[in-house]
Formats: sequence, structure tokens, C-alpha cells
Amino acid sequence: MKLNILITILFVLSLLNLSINAQETNKDKELKEKLESVKNKYNNKLLINENLEKDVLDQLNETLRKDLLLIKLNDKDEYENLLYDYLYKFKRYPSYTDKQYARRSEQQRITELEIVVKATTLRYKNADKKSKEKYMTRLKRALNKLFDLKEERRKNQINELEKKLENLKKGLSVRAENKKEIVNQRIKELLNGGNYFNWE
Repeated sequence: MKLNILITILFVLSLLNLSINAQETNKDKELKEKLESVKNKYNNKLLINENLEKDVLDQLNETLRKDLLLIKLNDKDEYENLLYDYLYKFKRYPSYTDKQYARRSEQQRITELEIVVKATTLRYKNADKKSKEKYMTRLKRALNKLFDLKEERRKNQINELEKKLENLKKGLSVRAENKKEIVNQRIKELLNGGNYFNWE
């Protein structure tokens, strides 16, 4: 999908490039140079994605790689989205904290199961009657795991939001208790300049 957006941008830029007259003024030349610069930037981005595709596929186990390539044959946009997830969410950028690492591992497992679900669905649709039962069993098993993982992620998100809400309530309580001091400090800032106090 992101690849299609980049291609569309390049096409629009090419059309803009064609509209520049043969007798160019200095401004026209500057515009043309800027368009070339943007075009090269997006061409490089496309090139990077294509070059890294093999690296991503090489990092997957054989079953997952076959599943992803099956998706590529049947749904290029979905393939690009899943590849992008692996390339940019999991592999290119390191996790800095244990919490971030756990979150990424969880999201990676969800993406892997989404690959399995999509590939199994494609195999089911193209299977003979005898094989359909086998693929349906795999599909149900993968969807059950995917459901459990997503529910666990939602629970974790709710816990984090509840902690944030508790901290906000505590902060509100402290501000209410210190209203007079806060107002006086803000008056000093307004009259004497400076903005060092967290008024908000």
C-alpha cells in the first residue's frame, strides 16, 4: 500500500515536471531541481524497500516465508503491509526498554499469525474438498491464538490507561490543594516574564 502511494507521488511529480516550459526562467529551473530531488528521494526509498525484502524473508522460518510469498502472489498490497511491519516495526529499529521489547514481541507474534491466517485462507479457497477440512482446522487454531493475543494486548492497554488515569487524578488533587500558590506563581510569570511553571 505504501509502495502504491509512493508510485502515485512519483507519477504526479512526473506530470508536474512535464509542465515546465522549454524556455525556463531561473524560478522554473529551481522548481525542476526541487522536483528531481523529491523524485530521487522516493526512488531511493523504493529501492531500499526492494533491497531489504530479501533480508526480511531470510529472517523468517521456512513455513512463514512460504506463507508470505503465497500472499504476495495473491494480494500484493497485503504482502507489502506485512513486509513493512517486519521491516520497520520489528527488525530495523532496536527496542530500548523491556516494556518496548515485550510490546514488539507481542506485535510480531500477531503479525506472524495474521500471515498464517491469510495464507491458510488462500489455501482453503483453492483446495479440493478433502483438503478444505484440514485448512479449516488450521484456520480456526490460528484465529483462536490471534484472538487470545489481541485480547491480552487490549487488557495491557487498559491497564496502562488506568495507571495514566490514576496519575492524572493524583496530579489534579495536588493542583487543587495548591491552587493559591499556582495562581500566585502564574501572576509573577505574567508580570515579570518567563514561563517556567507548568500552568496547564
